[in-house]
Amino acid sequence: MEEAEVWALLEQQKAVVADHFEAGGLHRVRRFEGFDPLIDPVATERLGTALAARLAGSYDLVAVWDTLDAAVLGYVVGRALERPVVRI
Repeated sequence: MEEAEVWALLEQQKAVVADHFEAGGLHRVRRFEGFDPLIDPVATERLGTALAARLAGSYDLVAVWDTLDAAVLGYVVGRALERPVVRI
């Protein structure tokens, strides 16, 4: 999955808002709102496997925050990498 496809998927899921923002003196064109992996399982699978493809061979495990959203996306990444998922 190309980077533009990832951004399009996140925008489609309303996980990012495309606009002009200023934060800490820096200007941004996107703001991350949060990705809910339970809304669209197909999108979650696509995003998780795309993340796993970028991380392949680099890590022994997948660490995620102790939230349901992070655990679900982390599970998809961990499954694709064939690595354990640890909630912290």
